[in-house]
Amino acid sequence: MFATVLLLGASVLSFLYFKAHKEAEDAMGDLQKRIDSVNKLTTKMLSKDGEVLFSVSTENRLPLKLAQIPKFVQNAVIAAEDKRFYKHTGVDLPSIFRVIFVDVRGRRLSQGGSTITMQLVKLLFNGSARTLKRKMNDIAFAQVLEQRLPKDRILELYLNKVFFGEGAYGIGEAARIYFNKNIDELTIGEAAMLARCIRRPSVENPIRDLKAATANRDVVLGIMREEAMITDTQYETAVAEKPKVNPKPVNNGVFVKPGAEYFVDHVMAYVEKDLGLDLKNGGFTIDTTLDYGLQKHTLSVLRDFVRENRRDLRINQAAFMVMDSDGNILAEVGGLNYREHHTNLVTTLGGLQPGSGFKPILYATALKAGVINMDSMLSNAPYTQVDSSTGVVYSPRNASKSENQKYYSLREALASSINLCAIHTIVEVGPEAVVQTAYENFGFRSTLAAYPPLALGASFVSPIEMAEAYSVFMLHGDRVRPKPVVRVTDPDGVVVKEYEAQKFPGAFDAGVAGEVDELLRGVVEHGTGREALVVPNARGKTGTTNDAKDAWFTGYADGVLGVGWVGHEVKSHGNWVRAEMNPAVYGGNTSAKIWAAVMGVAHDRYAKALGTFPTESKIRVKPKDQEPGVDVDPDLVAPPDAKGNGDEAGMTDTATGDPIVSTTPAKPEPARLTGPATPPARPDPDGPGKKPGRNGAGEGGNGDVTPPAPDRPKRPAKRDDESQPETVTVEICQDSGLLANPYCPETVTRTFKRGKEPKRKCRIHGPGG
Repeated sequence: MFATVLLLGASVLSFLYFKAHKEAEDAMGDLQKRIDSVNKLTTKMLSKDGEVLFSVSTENRLPLKLAQIPKFVQNAVIAAEDKRFYKHTGVDLPSIFRVIFVDVRGRRLSQGGSTITMQLVKLLFNGSARTLKRKMNDIAFAQVLEQRLPKDRILELYLNKVFFGEGAYGIGEAARIYFNKNIDELTIGEAAMLARCIRRPSVENPIRDLKAATANRDVVLGIMREEAMITDTQYETAVAEKPKVNPKPVNNGVFVKPGAEYFVDHVMAYVEKDLGLDLKNGGFTIDTTLDYGLQKHTLSVLRDFVRENRRDLRINQAAFMVMDSDGNILAEVGGLNYREHHTNLVTTLGGLQPGSGFKPILYATALKAGVINMDSMLSNAPYTQVDSSTGVVYSPRNASKSENQKYYSLREALASSINLCAIHTIVEVGPEAVVQTAYENFGFRSTLAAYPPLALGASFVSPIEMAEAYSVFMLHGDRVRPKPVVRVTDPDGVVVKEYEAQKFPGAFDAGVAGEVDELLRGVVEHGTGREALVVPNARGKTGTTNDAKDAWFTGYADGVLGVGWVGHEVKSHGNWVRAEMNPAVYGGNTSAKIWAAVMGVAHDRYAKALGTFPTESKIRVKPKDQEPGVDVDPDLVAPPDAKGNGDEAGMTDTATGDPIVSTTPAKPEPARLTGPATPPARPDPDGPGKKPGRNGAGEGGNGDVTPPAPDRPKRPAKRDDESQPETVTVEICQDSGLLANPYCPETVTRTFKRGKEPKRKCRIHGPGG
């Protein structure tokens, strides 16, 4: 049986190969035209209203003769991409067999094993699709091309046409873009760094990720030494060299629509990660969801507001996104100064603290669990915790001394953002339950700390996550994931992928979603979000963190959802950090105003009826009209008093170890601290080696003395809404088939079903080769 299958497979491959070989022979008559025409291909990105948001022409190059390119530069590329280039006839059979072996194990074809000649025929003839037919075409075309052109000519064409990232096509343009040098001015270390850019040009180039680019350089230098392309002395010198990357690269062949820079970056990263294609390599068309007219309006609103309030309120940064009920991102402003830093505030996971904007997730969890209902009166009793190791006392407080009732109704607790009510609720329902619900039902992917300060928005999240979470309330319990792309079309006009709405039906209990929707309407009608009331049917929630370092408004109206944030940034030791705004800044008097100005236009363009919420719910009651009667924004938590009391609550009783849930206004005894003592650690928004990002220290509604840092919370192993990706993409060694380490000479990026990917790293290769 096995022999029959093997014979049949060999027959199919033989048929495809000979067919491809005939096509290659016919196509070679068109070779020179192909060489000339490839420079004219342009990749472009379009908005939904027809505007060109981004384009890159492959004419952004400095054509060079091979004699003009130093030998060590040629060798660096050969070492990085095809160290047996001068020994094979277009196809490196040992590499092909290794890739076939790995692909058979993974049951999926990859793009590994390609020689320089095979990569060139992709640029000239075959494109980048991952199909068996294209792979056989690459093999056949490469062998025919090697019969037509000498090796040096093939290498020259390749060095002039391959993409190096940041709009640089060809080694000459790459030298100018990354190091502001002519090709003959490069050092061996710089040549090795450029050579490795070819593998992941848009992710691991020196501008985007200097740390990764440096590690890649060292791998190439190691291969060059092993292949006797450089001496040991040259190797040591190059490895010790500190890269001097061009601080102000100019990409003459790249156009980005003003005001769309962050969105363009989002789209490129989104599609390249999903498809594994180099979209800048000429000829692709990317249709996006962005309404550029709305984008311009949003940017104008944000800039005007910042300009008017820069001095008095100390606001100099803002971000905003708008999406419709299908998750289409209609506007995305990731910041106001793209030239200063490329970090997109909208999409960077773990970037900002939502403050009280997280409370709807808490109350939704508690309602679903039956811990509270719409008729509940929530305790506003004082709450205290003590760190058993340090003796430091932490006591969360409300924003205003006038918020001193013994109990508040659930509606008023959310509308007026009463902090102690939220703390009592999260202790009763359990922080772990809230984290679990946030991950499984609301789509959060940033690290969330399972401790009471989460109720006050102490964990760092992103606006795009908040948009997905609030879509649950807007869509009657369904959830939609924001997306920026409609479709991608290849140079031949073939649709590579059509992007449908990624919806999760029944992500959360529809009746509870309706109750939270009702509560969020109360926030706008008589709570902290009254500035948003000008938008018809608006719902939403404000959020303001400690010392006014973050101010939010997240809300929706008739199928259109918007998230707005403002802050103040300063540069400290080369890093951007969030600093204090004026204490008068609240989500309700800043971000809610911006939200209203943006969403007024968005609502006019995209509002649609979504139907009514289900009426069946065991805990639905008639709304109560209540006025909170507060004179300050309650999202802003007062600083600790002279005794050092902060703004977070304790968790367990010192005698029983049980959660303390106060149902009376009596002040409880101090509790032993079981939660963390500092805000949760969060990932660097930019990642290692990237441009300095924001390092804000807002405490998410906490006091200046904050709870301890938690261990990273464990996420559920299985998610019932299938929001966890089904596949995982890893780089593996072609020799061992295991996870690649930095010393593996030949690697391939492979996608596996989650759980089926290799778990161990290659042990064949190391510093010694």
